[in-house]
Amino acid sequence: MPNSLLLLSLIFVASLALLVFASAKFINASEKLGLALGLPPFVIGVTVVALGTSLPELVSSVFAVLHGNSEIVVGNIVGSNLTNLLLIIGVVGFLGKSVTINFDFKKVSLPFLIVTPLFLLFAIWDLKIALWEGIALLAMCVSYVFLSLRKGNDLTDDVVPKITSTVILWLLLGGVGIYFGAQYNIESVVKIGEVLKVSPAIIALTAVALGTSLPELFVSLAAVRQGKGEIAIGNILGSNIYNIVAIGGISRMVGEINVPIEIRTTTIWIMLGATALFAYMLWNKHLSRWEGIILLLGYIAFLLFSFL
Repeated sequence: MPNSLLLLSLIFVASLALLVFASAKFINASEKLGLALGLPPFVIGVTVVALGTSLPELVSSVFAVLHGNSEIVVGNIVGSNLTNLLLIIGVVGFLGKSVTINFDFKKVSLPFLIVTPLFLLFAIWDLKIALWEGIALLAMCVSYVFLSLRKGNDLTDDVVPKITSTVILWLLLGGVGIYFGAQYNIESVVKIGEVLKVSPAIIALTAVALGTSLPELFVSLAAVRQGKGEIAIGNILGSNIYNIVAIGGISRMVGEINVPIEIRTTTIWIMLGATALFAYMLWNKHLSRWEGIILLLGYIAFLLFSFL
């Protein structure tokens, strides 16, 4: 890795773009493969697609553990969840003006949305995540998928795609792109932290979190333009839960996870506050424009707080 901040920044941006692009192609190919093999679309949506939105964060976190920079993992989780709640939902509320939620999220998704960050707070209190806590996170992940599948109804799909060479090629190329994108992204983050004398966890909380949340942002913007803001809200609900239980659990299975003190003392509390605010706003199944503005102002305040 070079020592030039400009070159490091270019490597960071390029590797992050590759990671996001490759993840999108990998998810798309996996979805088509699942449909071609006869899996119901709802099952694919709750598993492949929902977990897929957390794929960039997951792979970068696993590489961080493998490279001995496990302090990035929890920063990645907390930063991504804050970006989802404050920036993306803020944009949905602001542009959507008035979003009504028709799906029932109070029996499964809302309890998991509240319980999982509280368990994460408990898990990192000693500034590390124990093995049994990682197993508990994975158990929550399996439980959430199971309960979501029980609650949902399988959809019909008249057009079943065929397994073509293009699908297989994108599956392979997507996997390779994810590998190299994550590797160079983590290496550049650590090096940028050394040059700027900033904790890599802070970079993970802000720049990495924003970059890996871009797929959710683009999906949400497209949904708002089509008048389907509730799809974006449902996507963020699932993504925030998977960010904690899947990324935390799988990363802990790979190796030890150390937690920076600033995560425990400040940023996780900001995430808990944002989660509680989001749950309160959603309780009446309606998101107004002024609530979106409040969330966007919260995101700006979070960025200023992180860097200052």
